[in-house]
Parts: sequence; C-alpha cells; structure tokens
Amino acid sequence: MQSNILDTDIAAHLRKMNDIQQMGKDGYDATNSDHHKLMCSLLMTSCDISNTCKEWDTAKSIAEMIYREFFTQGDLEKALGGTPSEMMDHDKAFIPTQQIGFMDSIAGPVFKVLGQLLPSASAAYTALTDNQQRWEQLRKEGRRTH
Repeated sequence: MQSNILDTDIAAHLRKMNDIQQMGKDGYDATNSDHHKLMCSLLMTSCDISNTCKEWDTAKSIAEMIYREFFTQGDLEKALGGTPSEMMDHDKAFIPTQQIGFMDSIAGPVFKVLGQLLPSASAAYTALTDNQQRWEQLRKEGRRTH
C-alpha cells in the first residue's frame, strides 16, 4: 500500500516512465511481477492526475483550484523573503501555458500508454487532448482562465 501512495509522487512516476512506456510497447504480461508493479504505478498516477481528462468545465475548475493553492503557497514564500517557482507565483504563472506544459510532459504520456495497455481507457487520452486544445485556445486569446 505504501508504494502505491508513493507512486502518486510525480518524481517517482518520472523515474518509472521509461519502463512503463516500454511495457506499453511490449504489452502487459500478467505473469511478470515487474509489470504488475508498473501497472499499479501507472494506475495510481492516472487516478491522481485524472482531472486533466474530465469534462472541460470540471477540468478547468479543478486546475483553477490547484493554482489557487499554488499561489497561496507562493505568496507565503514571498512573505518569508523567498522566491516562489513560476507556477506558484500568480504574477508570473499563466495557467493555460502551465496546463499545456503539464499535459505535454506528464499527463499526455501517462494517458497515452494507459490507452495502449487498456484500450477501454483510451477515451481518457482523447478527453485530455480535447482539453489541451481548449487550454491552447485560452492561451492564444491571452486569457488566464476566466
């Protein structure tokens, strides 16, 4: 159970992603204990970032809530004399660009390989790409989110 919880950490996920993608190419072998662990990791990460695949209004609303939390942390870091990372600085972060980057680098590859391994889950990748296009439209319009 502990390893499943730790698998929701993006840094832990990134360390396993090459192996997960290779499993996606080769196919899942239910008799392979490494494949079992990788599949559990993929499923935990997929669940953790599934907001990117939800209906647009829901996905956008969740992203806005996440960024409010990030910006609160960034404001606290500034108050303590620190410099927050760009995504936590409401003066610098542009949510559509941040979301597109997250989808390109993290969520897209996760849901693409999930669809390879579990074809019935391929709709999640389709929803993600649809949402990514919506974020791209907001980016082009220069709209933060509202």
